[in-house]
Amino acid sequence: KCGGRGNIFKSVCPHCRGQKIVREDDELHVHIEPGCPHGHQIKYSEAADELPDYVTGDLYVSIVSEPHPVFRRDGQNLYCEHIIGLVEAMVGFNRTIKHMDGHSVKLSRSKVTQPGTTFVLLLIDIGYVMMVKGEGMPAVGQFPKGDLFITLKVVLPTSLTSKQRELFVSSGAFNAFKDEL
Repeated sequence: KCGGRGNIFKSVCPHCRGQKIVREDDELHVHIEPGCPHGHQIKYSEAADELPDYVTGDLYVSIVSEPHPVFRRDGQNLYCEHIIGLVEAMVGFNRTIKHMDGHSVKLSRSKVTQPGTTFVLLLIDIGYVMMVKGEGMPAVGQFPKGDLFITLKVVLPTSLTSKQRELFVSSGAFNAFKDEL
């Protein structure tokens, strides 16, 4: 009855019923920094359950990320795919895509784009690689952000109307590219 302490109490505490602990829920406000990766742990020192005669432990909160429908993350870099048509692949394009956080990212190209071209957005155009730095995920607690990689998928028409076919053939476009194939 005394638990080895040499004291026996005549009455039991009405709150803990002699157990020395009272179970209660506690609210913890968790601050998740922008850019926290999947599996990142946030430590709250001495915030775990308390027990008499024991040192209170630490509480760890693990970040679990859900897949995004458009973007894929690898470290601080983001990856996505964007579809362009035949004319845009041949003569270039100006497009705006919506980033994960809602801001707009402008894509512009004035050269021929081969199917499967990957853009590294940084500010310069080197062959098939364009770059606009810092459109990836932020690093936890530091700067700079990662980069955004966009793979362009060129979609060709599945069929042509007779008028479209006639225009393409009569324009000489087919003959102009014959030697490059």
